[in-house]
Amino acid sequence: AIVLEVARALAAGPSPPRPVLLVLTDGEEAGLVGASAFVERHAVGREVGAAVNLEARGTTGPSFLFDTSGAPAWLATALAALPRPVTTSVAPAIYRLLPNDTDLTILDRAGVPGVNLAFPFGAVRQHTPRDDVAHLDPGSLQHQGESALALVRALASSDLEAGPGAPRAWFDVLGLGVVSWPRPREVALFAAALALLAALARMRREPRPVRAVALGVAAALAAPVLAWIAGSLAIALLRGAGALPRPFVAQPGPALVAGFLAGCAGALLAPALLGRAAGRPGLVAGAAIVHGAGAAALGLALPLASPVLAVPALAFAAGEALRAASPGGSRRALAAD
Repeated sequence: AIVLEVARALAAGPSPPRPVLLVLTDGEEAGLVGASAFVERHAVGREVGAAVNLEARGTTGPSFLFDTSGAPAWLATALAALPRPVTTSVAPAIYRLLPNDTDLTILDRAGVPGVNLAFPFGAVRQHTPRDDVAHLDPGSLQHQGESALALVRALASSDLEAGPGAPRAWFDVLGLGVVSWPRPREVALFAAALALLAALARMRREPRPVRAVALGVAAALAAPVLAWIAGSLAIALLRGAGALPRPFVAQPGPALVAGFLAGCAGALLAPALLGRAAGRPGLVAGAAIVHGAGAAALGLALPLASPVLAVPALAFAAGEALRAASPGGSRRALAAD
């Protein structure tokens, strides 16, 4: 339906600078058969400059740009074209570690760059009799159609012969726009260094800084572990009570809320137990050090996923700089002396 509507919209408007090819494939679940046949048996399949692939993991939710392939030179153009962007570079970083494939996999092997769009919610209906038009969210269809049309128009007007360019990291801000920057590895290492310096600056006036920071780091590391334990325990109790008789249930909302709230309680347990001994500066500095170290590790091992920790590390460093520069910060420092 989206492909046909994109075709109608393109025919109704001005012709794009480059020709647009609309392809309907079949047999994806059987081994990407249709996409393979297109690339291997059709000469035009080897002339494609960029692809927009449409997916549906479920039947509802926003259209999520979850994967990209090929050289990143044109990616900034594609991200800027999204009218209501829902995307992050963390998604392709993780997706590439999974054994999952889409039709874009075949195009990528043939040297064709592209992007993947999908709406991911309602996955419990996928490949079941309930995966039908009656359960399809028209809003999801509309969002994905808007994104697909905007991407096709942008790519058909862009310089697809550009060089490879530097890798980019990105994330959307409440669907209003996309924040993007090149060289995520270097940015992550820079954020880690700033967070470490800011943490040291915060602790320089504390009477027992090493002990406070150590306890703060312990609290920051323990919080997600305790959150996972508490959330898993809540789900296990629900299963034991018979509330979750099978992996996929028709109404998973209450169980997800219970697991989330239990996780929040577990995460708050660590600072509650260690907060008195660490003090507020120790907790803050410990969290900053953990975020900074994590940003550096992701920057080296998985650069596209680094914004998850690099952005909080940068925010902490900026906040500490403002705090130190403010008149109130100076008075607090003098009072501490």
